[in-house]
Amino acid sequence: MNRKISRLALLSTALFAPLVVAAAVIAPAQSAPPSAPASGALLAGAARVDITPAVEDLPKPFESIESRLYVRTVVLDSGGKRAVLVVGDLPMFAPDIFDDVMTRISKEAGTAPENIMLAVTHTHDTVRMDNNPVGIILPGSEKITRITTAAILSSVKQAIANRQPAKAGYANGVFRLAGRSDAGAGAEGAAVSGRTQSADASIGVFKVETLAGEPIALMVSNGPGPGVPGLGGGGRRPKVSADMVGMAERYIEQRYGDKVVAMYTVGAPMGIAMNPGRKGPGLVPPEPNTVKGAVATVLGEEVIATALKIKTSEKLTISGSLEVLMCPGKSTSPLNNPGSCSDAPDSKLPRCVFTDTDIAPVPLRFGTIQLSDFTIVHSDANVMPSLWTKVKQGAPKPANTMLVSLGYGPVHYVVPDEDYPTNSYPVTASMVKRGCAATGFVNGALKMVNASKASGG
Repeated sequence: MNRKISRLALLSTALFAPLVVAAAVIAPAQSAPPSAPASGALLAGAARVDITPAVEDLPKPFESIESRLYVRTVVLDSGGKRAVLVVGDLPMFAPDIFDDVMTRISKEAGTAPENIMLAVTHTHDTVRMDNNPVGIILPGSEKITRITTAAILSSVKQAIANRQPAKAGYANGVFRLAGRSDAGAGAEGAAVSGRTQSADASIGVFKVETLAGEPIALMVSNGPGPGVPGLGGGGRRPKVSADMVGMAERYIEQRYGDKVVAMYTVGAPMGIAMNPGRKGPGLVPPEPNTVKGAVATVLGEEVIATALKIKTSEKLTISGSLEVLMCPGKSTSPLNNPGSCSDAPDSKLPRCVFTDTDIAPVPLRFGTIQLSDFTIVHSDANVMPSLWTKVKQGAPKPANTMLVSLGYGPVHYVVPDEDYPTNSYPVTASMVKRGCAATGFVNGALKMVNASKASGG
């Protein structure tokens, strides 16, 4: 198979993944912010900045604001190294916008792009970070993208100013609602089953706190995506929303008296093990936000319970690695979802007969972040659960290893080679041919995880 791997480096520096991070944001800016400590002692700061678009700027189908959106940033300094973690309540970045924002963050923070993690919560109820008004399901907006970029840079500046001596640690929890949804058969069922074929219900929580034990940061990585099945969304609602995961972020922040920032990121994609969209005699449709709020509360309380048992240390080693894997590209038509094809006799949609067209090679960006004995494996595509399991089981400390999907990058989905004949939704949505991305990701990630551990990360 023709593929090219470009190794950007195994760095003794921090690369951070998008996970739910909570960090102290209200600490006053210091007149002379401390520099990165050379001894391995940790400095940490964070900020939360509102990025909710103005109603008058919203492109269709959006018409109003249901909940506020935020960008959250955490800065970690240790051993002369700086990591910058940015997570926005956003669906995705267009590749050119992602590169531009990364470059701007690098300049603002005075650190290399390899030390920066830029991620989204994957909410499906707002505008893409894209100058192109016509996008994948969701619209883009040049004006909103420009304003949001400025807010991201402001959050980085504030987080740097808010740094203070800190401690950090990690633990696993369990989100018991993570798992398979019973959303039905047919094209929709294929789409769902492809995303929830296995379930790692663990929650990874990385806590940063002051020397006095006041929380500065809670980073959480979890499998379920932004919403709850059966409630609609995904570009079909006129209201801008941070969705269920945004509710979970705010729930955690408010439980801590708004003295922390909570950032959520998605791991190996899976669903919520419930379907409030069921229909039957005597049933009335549920109020969507009531259901989302209930799920967010369960998730938030599990994060808090996990955080409370974490033992922290003033010493933190930071290292990271990054690769870009080029794979032969393909575009599949139609997509295997209910809005794109149907085999029903009376349907006006195309039949679910799938055709691949060759396209130019597509880049898959992935890497690792080693924070003492806690490892984050990150990818700019959705990595299917069975592939993630291979990486986790092959890591030196599986229980201390978590996956983070940065966003819906150019590859979209990294799918096991054996799944391609099923033409599930992730297979048809993936932009790469069989035989490259799955093996490349698993082998590359394992090599990085073990090399980082061997080098003392």
